[in-house]
Amino acid sequence: MSTSVGLWRDVDSQGWRLDIDVLAEPSDSDVRDLLAAVRAEVEAAGVQVASIESRR
Repeated sequence: MSTSVGLWRDVDSQGWRLDIDVLAEPSDSDVRDLLAAVRAEVEAAGVQVASIESRR
């Protein structure tokens, strides 16, 4: 599964946004696994995850 990752700073809220674009049509379980792995790494770095949004 090929992905593109972008990290963005919201100047108004001073929050961060992490965009992950999957460049192929993944299965639902692939998406769940990827989001769980990213969330675990982000939280391990001490960053609180406020929300996760998925678009297809």
